[in-house]
Amino acid sequence: MNHKSMITTLCLAVTLVASCGLQKQGPVLAENQNFYVLGVSPARETTVTQLSFVEILFSEPALRDSLTSETVFLLNQADYQEYEGRGWDDLSADVRDGDVIPVATAIEVQADGQVVRLLFKDLLECNITYVVVVLPRVQSMRYLSLDQKTAGAEDSMFSSSFVFLGATTDAIPNPDANANVPTEGEIDGETAGDVAPEKTISEPTPKYPNISSEQENGSNSTVADDSGTIVSGEKFDWERILITEIVTDPQQDHGESTPENGIPFDPFAGTGIIGTTDEYIEIFNGTEAAVDLSGWRVEMKDGTDETQALNDSAWSMYFSNDGKLDSFESGEFLVLGNPAGSINNSLLLELYDEQDQLVDSVDVQDANAEDLTDEAFYRGADGEWLSGPASPGGF
Repeated sequence: MNHKSMITTLCLAVTLVASCGLQKQGPVLAENQNFYVLGVSPARETTVTQLSFVEILFSEPALRDSLTSETVFLLNQADYQEYEGRGWDDLSADVRDGDVIPVATAIEVQADGQVVRLLFKDLLECNITYVVVVLPRVQSMRYLSLDQKTAGAEDSMFSSSFVFLGATTDAIPNPDANANVPTEGEIDGETAGDVAPEKTISEPTPKYPNISSEQENGSNSTVADDSGTIVSGEKFDWERILITEIVTDPQQDHGESTPENGIPFDPFAGTGIIGTTDEYIEIFNGTEAAVDLSGWRVEMKDGTDETQALNDSAWSMYFSNDGKLDSFESGEFLVLGNPAGSINNSLLLELYDEQDQLVDSVDVQDANAEDLTDEAFYRGADGEWLSGPASPGGF
């Protein structure tokens, strides 16, 4: 989930924010016989005010040597338009020869080789439309060339545009564009069939959101008013179990009534009917150890009160790090999908442990959504509660 991290404001009077989760761009083909881009974040033709990186999801692991700044890159739309209607090989040649200069980025590859991130070397300019480009020179581990036509596109090349109005997080310091990108052997292990290594990145991913400069010297506690706004100026304590996001008025098919990847309440929303079954509550383990949630419960007090144990089989659960109820991992998110009843847009939500101790609570005054830009009620970097795009399973 990204919008929960503190960012440096570059533009004023920005009102639009895009969904943070990857959005599917094409159908999943049977048995992955082809190699193509499944999705991209920011999603196609969205408008964003906050951006930490661009994320691309491939249908299968990509070959390390084919992932370079000449094959996967970000362009200003004004430059990209010069190549519309022309073959992708013209764009490829001009990027290679330096006639077109993409946005300076470093490449980060997840351990499974399917997710690739573009990390910015410099802060992005505001009020610009950017285009994410993946050329067919990118290959899979099976040496299949990228062919976006197999996902229903008109061209073999993948491209997706978004409008950037706001601010990026701080640019990474002097990254090596190809540093720490797994080789074929590193993705599969030292030899074929070995277990893949842990996530390989070019810059460390922060465990908690950045804290504002006003709070840097505070203690690890906070005081908030009834609306959840920080009033003490003290540093917010992320190193505990917290409620981090609530969706009571869903604008997407989070429960996947029409399946996309078959995993309800992950970052990939379905395309089916949207209803109360798409509501969810997200919690975060900021402690240093795994926690057994088997005896925990949530109480939803909204006039039609419901108490639901976390071990209730009626939940549709998504663990961001493949944890489980009796081993909720450190730094992991748990999305509790399709809670009992229908959550009203105003409610008191409380999380209790097995000793009936109140762990966290939030008083939601109004979580009614107009569209995707205010679908979620989420905890900001300083502990304050805000409305914005839904991002199940991450900051």
